[in-house]
Amino acid sequence: PRPEQKYKVGGLKKDFISGDRQDRAAKRQACFGSFRSRGGDETPSILDTHSVLEVTRRGYMERVRKFEEFVNEVRLPFGSVAAIDAALVEYLDMMFLEGF
Repeated sequence: PRPEQKYKVGGLKKDFISGDRQDRAAKRQACFGSFRSRGGDETPSILDTHSVLEVTRRGYMERVRKFEEFVNEVRLPFGSVAAIDAALVEYLDMMFLEGF
C-alpha cells in the first residue's frame, strides 16, 4: 500500500503513515541507520541488541540451554522445523507435569 492510502481503524479513517509514525521512524533511523537486511544470518536484530535487557537475554539463553539438554537427553530428532516443534511440545508437556 502507498503511504497516501487511507485505512479504516475502529470506524475512523487513519493515514497509513501518521505524523507520529514518521517522527518515530526519523528518530530511529538517526540512531540506528537505515534498514539493512542481515541476509538470513543469525546476527542479532536491532531489537535484540537494543531492546532486550541483559538479564532477559541471560534468562532466555538459560531456557534455550535447558530445552536443548532435554532434547539431547531424550534423544529427540531436531533436524527440521517439524521435529523442533514436536520436541518443544514434549518439553512443555514435561514442564507442565513438573509444575511449571
